[in-house]
Amino acid sequence: MWYVIQVFTGTEEKTAESCRRVIGVQDKDAEDAFQDAKSVLQGTDGAFQETDNFFQETDGILQNTDTILQKCFIPYVIRKRRYYGEWHEEKKILFPGYVFLVSDNPGELFLRLKKVPGLTKLLGTGDEIVPLSAEEEELLKKLGGEDHVVEGSIGILEQDKIVITEGPLQGMEGYIRKIDRHKRTAWLEVELMGRMIETQVGLEIVEKRVT
Repeated sequence: MWYVIQVFTGTEEKTAESCRRVIGVQDKDAEDAFQDAKSVLQGTDGAFQETDNFFQETDGILQNTDTILQKCFIPYVIRKRRYYGEWHEEKKILFPGYVFLVSDNPGELFLRLKKVPGLTKLLGTGDEIVPLSAEEEELLKKLGGEDHVVEGSIGILEQDKIVITEGPLQGMEGYIRKIDRHKRTAWLEVELMGRMIETQVGLEIVEKRVT
């Protein structure tokens, strides 16, 4: 399940790294290296009994950590800006002030998050930890995909109606509140945890049709 923590704007990446460090996200390559070293040392004589005990304890920590925090990420967006006479792509945070966590152990996650510096609060209802709804998860997945990066979209204007022809905004025209054709930008309004959040994404209108 996906959870959201609110942080001070500008500290999203630092807080996400703190979550990974304090709570821990199991790294597959690191785990493989750990298991290789464990196999080599456990094949030696009894003089390495203390090392063997260490590996058993560490192995348990890795398995427990993996069940608490499966992933910690920040959604990003690719937007275009024009300067020096050319268009340039820039990568920005999609929801400033928010960091997303994936966990199936909310109780332990809540306890570990208390040790994370820079955290303002875990979004929920009162003292209860509430995950994003399935609809909210699907919305974010549709926008950012597996990499959680929202690429630019392309659309047309049919009279006053926006029709998206390419990109993640296809079928999501209802979330668009306004557009700026000159800046190739669309403003979206989405609901997360009972609150409306506005964000900007890339949208290029390539044609205006008048019927």
